[in-house]
Amino acid sequence: MSKKIVHIVLKWPDPQGTGGDLRNVAVHQGLAALGDAVFVVVDDFLPEPGRYPQHKLSIIEADLPASTVNSVVAQVQALSPDLIVLDGIFLVDIAHALAAAGHGYVLGMHNVESDLRMQIDRSKRGFWAHIWYRRRWQAASRAEAALINGAAGVIVCSDQDGQRATALAGRDIIYHVVPNPIPAWCHDRVLAAITAPADARILFVGHLGYAPNIVAAKRLLTRIFPAIQRHVPDAALEICGRTPPVKLRALLDKIPGATLHADPVDLAPHYAAASVAVIPLTEGGGTRLKVLEALAVGLPVVASAKAVEGIGLVPGQHYLAAETDAQFVDATLRVMRDAGLAETLVRNGKAFVQDRFSAVAIVRAVAAAVAGAADVALRDAPALDVALPAKDSHAGMVR
Repeated sequence: MSKKIVHIVLKWPDPQGTGGDLRNVAVHQGLAALGDAVFVVVDDFLPEPGRYPQHKLSIIEADLPASTVNSVVAQVQALSPDLIVLDGIFLVDIAHALAAAGHGYVLGMHNVESDLRMQIDRSKRGFWAHIWYRRRWQAASRAEAALINGAAGVIVCSDQDGQRATALAGRDIIYHVVPNPIPAWCHDRVLAAITAPADARILFVGHLGYAPNIVAAKRLLTRIFPAIQRHVPDAALEICGRTPPVKLRALLDKIPGATLHADPVDLAPHYAAASVAVIPLTEGGGTRLKVLEALAVGLPVVASAKAVEGIGLVPGQHYLAAETDAQFVDATLRVMRDAGLAETLVRNGKAFVQDRFSAVAIVRAVAAAVAGAADVALRDAPALDVALPAKDSHAGMVR
């Protein structure tokens, strides 16, 4: 008999959307290989659907109306699920309501949000962050620890995040790593083999409404890229991403050789035109989609340890590592000038991510993650590029 699985998310995930959307689609399709998986979408039950909910003091929790929480729980109960997967700390009110009604849940974590919040706040305020944001951090840590400790199982993006979740819980927990997926378009758009030094075109891709990406883009624009131009005057920098803020747009206009591609419909042409992806992240959580994309399509990567965290890449074999501005400049110049090095990085990186982040690998990881929470049988794995069916606005779910 097929098991009924309910997957609770804030908004309908777009298969062509953000990294969070792609992860929700991948996890859901992994759940669909285990039984009859349906979405329950909180946005459908908000007083003003489509409007982002208010936050609590912690910032990482939504302050959901009681009517919304009650409606979601009623919808879940009407479905009589064998397994509930709840998407993250933001929906903590629903988790508590489910627990009060006698329902267990598996917690899906895109990041350890309290840790990520502290990283972002420190990047803004530096030494003074603990004074400005102490109460916020305490509230976030308490809320996330309670949610982790109340879960029947925990799904994380990486072993590093699993260790952070364990430390936050204050006890040993069993967590399962479900990797972020290679975007479906990467399987169809592969770059030509590198046979000679490419043009000096540097690429940075990321959601530009996300603070860590904004910090990295500004660092590239003001420090790393100008230093590269002193060695290679005709070097070019392309920054691609959704919802770039006004200040970043203004900064880009002042940097010769730098181009902004806001809200790109198709990333493939930008990857195809680039010679190297440079990713100087200093904060973040989960695993970075931009790294998987670049490696999957065959673009050499120069990145910080934070950028490749949780993926398992070996520096010098799959990518070139850099932390300081000078190291980023040196590594980027090496890739642009040495076709043999670039080709080796591309070959090794592509093989690695195709093995670890494929559709089959993700379905197996989802099965392992929920095995202790429900007795489910694994069916054939669907491909991750299958489009989601149209939603039923009355039921608040996708089948």
